[in-house]
Amino acid sequence: MTQRIGIVGHQNREGADWSWVKQKLSEYLEAQRQYTVGISCLAIGADQIFAEAVLENGGELLFVQPISNYETSFDPAHIKRFRHLRRLSNVLKMPSINDSEQAYLEAGKKVVDISDCLIAVWDGLPAEGKGGTADIVKHAIQSRKPILVLDPVNKTTREL
Repeated sequence: MTQRIGIVGHQNREGADWSWVKQKLSEYLEAQRQYTVGISCLAIGADQIFAEAVLENGGELLFVQPISNYETSFDPAHIKRFRHLRRLSNVLKMPSINDSEQAYLEAGKKVVDISDCLIAVWDGLPAEGKGGTADIVKHAIQSRKPILVLDPVNKTTREL
C-alpha cells in the first residue's frame, strides 16, 4: 500500500536548524512501513529537504507546480537543486492563476488535499503572506488531515 505524504514549511527561517529537520524527516520516513509518495512544491528549504529524504528512502516524488513559470522564482544559487528534483518527480501542473500568492495558496491546498497526512516544518507563527505555511496548516486542520509539526527553531515535534 502507498502512503502519500505532503510537505509544507519554511523556505528561509532565521534560527532554523536544517540538519535537525533533515534528521527528523529521515527518521519519520524510515519508520513508515508503506511505500511513500512525497508531495511537494519543491520550494527551497523544507520542501527540498523532504524531497531528498523521500528519494533516499526509496519513495517517489509528486511535484505540484504552482505556476507555469515557477522556475523563475528561484535564484541562481538554488536553481540547480530544484531542476534536479523536478527531473526525478512526476508533475501535477496547477491551473493558471494570475495572482502568484493565490496560486501558491491553491498549490499548498492541493498538496494537502491529495495527501494522506501532512508534515509541516513550521515555527507556529502566522503566515507572512498569502499561501504561507500557517495558511496551509489551517487548511489541513479544516480538512482533518493528520499533521506532524517539526519546529526547526525550537527543535520540537508535535502532532495536530
